[in-house]
Amino acid sequence: MGPPSDDNANGAIEPDENFLLNLTLRNYSDFSDDIQVQLSSSSPNVVINQNTVNSTIPADDWLSLSDVFSVYVLPDTPSQYITFNLSITSATPILSGNTASFKVLIHNGGSFVWEAKASARNQSGVFIRNSLQGMGKQVVYGTDFPASFHSFDAVYLPSERLTQTWDA
Repeated sequence: MGPPSDDNANGAIEPDENFLLNLTLRNYSDFSDDIQVQLSSSSPNVVINQNTVNSTIPADDWLSLSDVFSVYVLPDTPSQYITFNLSITSATPILSGNTASFKVLIHNGGSFVWEAKASARNQSGVFIRNSLQGMGKQVVYGTDFPASFHSFDAVYLPSERLTQTWDA
């Protein structure tokens, strides 16, 4: 999935904003066919205005869907990852990969804590998240690197402990 296209083109999906998705699908079969792709989410913080796209997926090739699925973020939505689900149907049976899930980050202040692997050894993302939450701070923690850090008050990007050997 590429970065979504948002109303003000700042690369951040914010409350009271519409956005469109940019997706790439892969067909590994030897058959080309018409498909219907449907988007859903169980989040009460988004309204999917256009949830269906019809297209033709080429045989053994990629299909790019640009600026599809109009989604509106409600005005009081806090910073968070929102999970979306794709369902793909076709007259030709899809043997594998007819569903997928992905997350979109909503930017509305607070702190963002990222680490490459959740709870990885020698990383401190979970510790930072827990410490900030213990102080009553609004925190979004994730392992998906966002396209933008716009609107966050603080961003934490912990990584493995760095060591260096110096030659004398």
